[in-house]
Amino acid sequence: MPNKIGTVAAGRSETAARLGGAALRRLRDQANLKGTDVVGATSIGSLSTLSRLETASRNVRDLEARAVELGRFYVRRMRTLNISVDDDEVVGRLETMARAVSQDAWWGPYRDAVPDWLQDLLSLEREASRIDLFEESFVPGPLQTNEYAQALANSGPKRRFVSEDDRRTAERTAALRAALRQQRRVYLDGEAGVTVNAVIDEAVLMRPTGGYQVMLSQLRDLYRVCENHRTISLSILPARVRAEVLPWTTSMAILHFESGGAMAYSDHASQSGATYGKECPQLEMCQQSFAELLAKAAKRRESLEIIARYQREMEAHIERLD
Repeated sequence: MPNKIGTVAAGRSETAARLGGAALRRLRDQANLKGTDVVGATSIGSLSTLSRLETASRNVRDLEARAVELGRFYVRRMRTLNISVDDDEVVGRLETMARAVSQDAWWGPYRDAVPDWLQDLLSLEREASRIDLFEESFVPGPLQTNEYAQALANSGPKRRFVSEDDRRTAERTAALRAALRQQRRVYLDGEAGVTVNAVIDEAVLMRPTGGYQVMLSQLRDLYRVCENHRTISLSILPARVRAEVLPWTTSMAILHFESGGAMAYSDHASQSGATYGKECPQLEMCQQSFAELLAKAAKRRESLEIIARYQREMEAHIERLD
């Protein structure tokens, strides 16, 4: 049954717990330790507690209290086996995930409107120190105006409501998504301590999503971001260089953490929509692909010129229609 707005299910980051548990199990395997070895040498107490930590099946808050202890224990063990390991990196990544587990999910009030893959992203988005975004077909979610986002939601075959309740539910979901989008933008616009690098394919700008007026408003907002924003860097991938770079995926978001860890979301990712850790091939592919896109993307001045050109084209279309 779907969780209702404000229920306790929205109160903790299940995603962070899963990631932290998987990291702990991976470290234990690398340290060549059995569960009984860990229980006997730490304050974990029992094999069942260790299992809960590694699977995040329940009592996920245990991860916050025990993750660092286990991380340091595993690092010491690996060093006795002459396995090279960065203590600060291991502990830092575990601390990042543990903080996310212990914090209430800020997006809880919007849970009914948040798909599973986006829950994963939102759960750790505010732990990131840098976010890299690429979109080939649409303006990235955090940079969309409400009108543009609504136009995307309404695209495709027109929905037929089976009842008045069905219609009201759809309207409520749309309102919740708009409010969530606004909260993400407010966070990025404020003193969030996170920097954003966004690369958008030029083809996105020429497509009048939602009509010329909606797209014109979206272009004006992108221009303001590109021109004045302190923490969001917006670059356009020009059509003239598009054939020179082949993105690994049509959409990606890469979260970088102060601890040195990273997480990537893309349409090539796993069922949960995420990969985590330097050892993940998907993450490496996303990072390499984004670096290539950013190198080919226009610098700030040219990006502003490209956006302005499409603004003028949208304005011309609107004048002809009037």
